[in-house]
Amino acid sequence: MKLSFKPYETKFQSVTFMFDLLRHALNELGTTRFKRFMQAQRKPKEASFKRLLGFLSADPAGSSLVAHATRYHKRKLSADLPITPSLKWAENKGDALLGLNASELVLRVALFEAFLKEIHRHALLAKPQLLAQVKPKRSVLLKDLFRAGFARTKSDEIHRQVREADRLRTKDRAKFFNVRLQLKWGDDASVERLTELVQLRHDLVHESPDKPVTPKDIDDSRKLFISIPRACFDKACAIYADQFEKR
Repeated sequence: MKLSFKPYETKFQSVTFMFDLLRHALNELGTTRFKRFMQAQRKPKEASFKRLLGFLSADPAGSSLVAHATRYHKRKLSADLPITPSLKWAENKGDALLGLNASELVLRVALFEAFLKEIHRHALLAKPQLLAQVKPKRSVLLKDLFRAGFARTKSDEIHRQVREADRLRTKDRAKFFNVRLQLKWGDDASVERLTELVQLRHDLVHESPDKPVTPKDIDDSRKLFISIPRACFDKACAIYADQFEKR
């Protein structure tokens, strides 16, 4: 089946709508609903504290601690989960927005990388000779060829090369697409910025989950993670027409 750009574009737009809706809901969250949310967040802590009071009250030695524990509990709730408008509310909203930014970036990179793998796979299906050009000295054992058959062996080799290319650093992968597949991602500035965004996603997932993702990062990701796949796809339609469906 030929590869179409439409499913990727549709999913990309769906992600945009989803996160815009979440940001709108968060920004429009009024005092009444925010208070209701905070009250709901308090319930598990109130239930836990109630059990603690029951334990302390049952022990004569612990009954004297009830008043102290109650005061501490109330101060803690007021600081962590205030039910009246406060700086904490603004901090919570800000943290939530940063969390949305991080989540959107992670999802966009995942969609981008998955679609690039599909472009690579279909290019190899259209022109299997590319397999030999990348690693001309790689050999295939006759026993594997006769046991699995040519079609299965070709499929396995395509899967292997797509997997290996996917492991490359972003700049190296861009170079691989340009040199080996004749599918240029874009100008140097676009590739450089995309590399930064992919690295930011890597940092979030593997090293620094609290690393901030700015609105500019989101704007740039929305531009580059649609323009670069589209440029690759349009070029592939011309070079590997048997495996790509024109938009």
